[in-house]
Amino acid sequence: MGSTGSVSSWEESLLVAAVQYPVPVVSGPEDIMTNVDRICKAVAATKAGYPGLDLVVFPEYSTQGLNTAIWSYDEMLLSLDSPEVDKYREACRKSKVWG
Repeated sequence: MGSTGSVSSWEESLLVAAVQYPVPVVSGPEDIMTNVDRICKAVAATKAGYPGLDLVVFPEYSTQGLNTAIWSYDEMLLSLDSPEVDKYREACRKSKVWG
């Protein structure tokens, strides 16, 4: 078995980081973009700390919080082709990880 760090991880292993992210308070689209930016920075920082990292996982609430009352508004919902998801894709691409 490889190291839980990445200094001596095996080439055949999969190193996964499951991030315990605080529940954000979201009241509008600007809060969502703030969370996206923070998560993108966290992806880069996690990869820097674990160079062998393959997959980084954040809780489902990390982007839009847990206030389900605001999820009925279209501007609060993200689609796979949204600018926010594009930022996640780019952050993962730059850090060479799956997200």
